[in-house]
Amino acid sequence: AKNFQVSTSKFSHARPNDQFDEPAVVERADGSLLFSIRGNYSLKDKRHKAWPYRMQAVSTDCGQSFGSFRFVTDLPDPSCQASLLRLPRGPGQEPLLAFTNPANASARADLTLRTSVDGERWSKGQLIWPLPSAYSSMAVPDAAKPAEVAILFEQYLNSARPDNHFPYPSMCSALFCLTRRAGAL
Repeated sequence: AKNFQVSTSKFSHARPNDQFDEPAVVERADGSLLFSIRGNYSLKDKRHKAWPYRMQAVSTDCGQSFGSFRFVTDLPDPSCQASLLRLPRGPGQEPLLAFTNPANASARADLTLRTSVDGERWSKGQLIWPLPSAYSSMAVPDAAKPAEVAILFEQYLNSARPDNHFPYPSMCSALFCLTRRAGAL
C-alpha cells in the first residue's frame, strides 16, 4: 500500500500572473509521474491569451517536486480540461498513455484521441468529434480488453455557437479499439 501526502511544491509559471489548473496525472512505465496542465488567461490582464499548448512536467519523487514545465507542441489546447489514462498492454510491453482534449488551439473543438509510450512524443491522433467539444473522461471498460477505451465527452451538435465555453447541451460516449486504429494513432 502506498502512503499519500500533500506536496508543498509549487508550479513555476512562464509569465507573471498566469494561472494553470485542471491537471491530469498518470504514472509512466518507469514509475515517474507525468503532469499535463492547461494554461488559463492571465488573472490580472485579460489581453494575454492562454498558451496554445498543454504544459507537462515530470516528478520522480511521487509529486514532491517537479522538473521544468515545458510546452508540448504535439498537444494543441484551447485552455480546456483534458483526460489522461494509462493503458496496460501485453507481457513485455510498456503501458500505452492515452490523451483526449479539444485539439484546436483557438477554439474548443476537434476532440482528438492521441497515444504515447512515454508522454514525451504524442501521435497525430484520431479525430473523435469535429465540432465544438470540451471536457472529456476516459476509462478501460473491460480489464480483459485493455486496448478498448471508453470516452465520455461534452459535445455541441453544430458549429455555430454564441459562446466558446457554454452551453454544451449533450454528453456523448464513444468506444475505440486502439489495436484496430493503431495506424491512425
